[in-house]
Amino acid sequence: MPRNTSMAEILKNIIQAISTITGLPLEQVHQQKDFSSQGLDSLQIMRLSNVVRSMIRALNADRDCRPINPQALYSCGNPEALAALIHDFSGNKGSVEQLLAYNQSTRLKKIRALIDKYTGGEFVSNTDIAEPSNCKTHSVLLTGSTGSLGCYLLHQLLEDPLVAKIYCLNRSQDSERKQLQNFNDRGLAARFEDRVKFFKADLGSDRFGLTHEQYAVLLQTVDTIIHNAWMVNFNHPVEAFEHPHIESVQRLIDFNQQSTRNAHIHFVSSVAAMGAWTPDIGPSIPETAIQDPRVSLPQGYGESKYIAEQILTVASTCAEVPSTIYRVGQIAGPLTEEGKWSTQEWVPSLILTSKTIGMVPQSLGDMKVDWIPVVCAFPLPSQMDETDSLLTGSSSQDHERVD
Repeated sequence: MPRNTSMAEILKNIIQAISTITGLPLEQVHQQKDFSSQGLDSLQIMRLSNVVRSMIRALNADRDCRPINPQALYSCGNPEALAALIHDFSGNKGSVEQLLAYNQSTRLKKIRALIDKYTGGEFVSNTDIAEPSNCKTHSVLLTGSTGSLGCYLLHQLLEDPLVAKIYCLNRSQDSERKQLQNFNDRGLAARFEDRVKFFKADLGSDRFGLTHEQYAVLLQTVDTIIHNAWMVNFNHPVEAFEHPHIESVQRLIDFNQQSTRNAHIHFVSSVAAMGAWTPDIGPSIPETAIQDPRVSLPQGYGESKYIAEQILTVASTCAEVPSTIYRVGQIAGPLTEEGKWSTQEWVPSLILTSKTIGMVPQSLGDMKVDWIPVVCAFPLPSQMDETDSLLTGSSSQDHERVD
């Protein structure tokens, strides 16, 4: 490949490489579509980064290609942006960091556009709230109950005598069977009886994909929502989180605005929503909404959580939608010998890898890590009542940080 190769020719070579790696026909590889939505997994991205480094060496043998790693490709997001990076990098127009810096402006535009998309409509306060009753029990809508944190959330709800009914919304048709299996794996008592009802749901769709009858029951009974379902993937761009995850926040707000019991939304966010916070912004992260999208970690997961926080903030301010946001950090295993630490977390993964290769790292770095046991990561509904009673002002929103 000659040094003066055009960007169009570079793009053509990238598309050819993606086609070869994924097995997709050339005409199905789109130049402006993000890598993940075109089916490239982390291993394939690694293979593509090797191809890209070879291309750059052919264009300019003097350039150090080591910064062209999988993360650089994820930062580009799509073949067209990657072609521009290769063209400019091989042409000595700057370092990878400098050339990707322009993506910061594009990144912020994407974040703001998604916030505007889901807050551009009119939020109307719920005027159909029933008169407060003497009933002290809760009916809870829980999303993502079959995951690692979700299992313990459901178990806590079952242990709370103030919780009368739990509606679990999950993607799979057989979520009850999966729930029982996951409870057994963790040594948790599975006494669902009549207190737990499982629904197959599409949280990004109208009425969560439920029937009119099912949705009506939830509107009449649910007073507490715990929104835990979210894809945990640190490689996908923010666009990959729009459906159903970002959409689901809007759907939950819609639910509240029709809810007879003014259902309070408890959103499981992440410290990644504030992951790019620096000391020059402030000595510590305030437990409130931050209007500057630059504070979100520059990866789709953190950006999507930030966007969700902003949507809830607008709904809370404009329509008094009651919501509480929990920025969760490093969750460890349970406090008891029973149960287990999710093997998808980095410490168990590190231990398993060390056992396999027969080596352990000398250091885990110099960053302080605050761990919280999974059973302590979220309050019980009775504790939520105490939190809700502290909310003041025109906004019905609160933020809690869980390290």
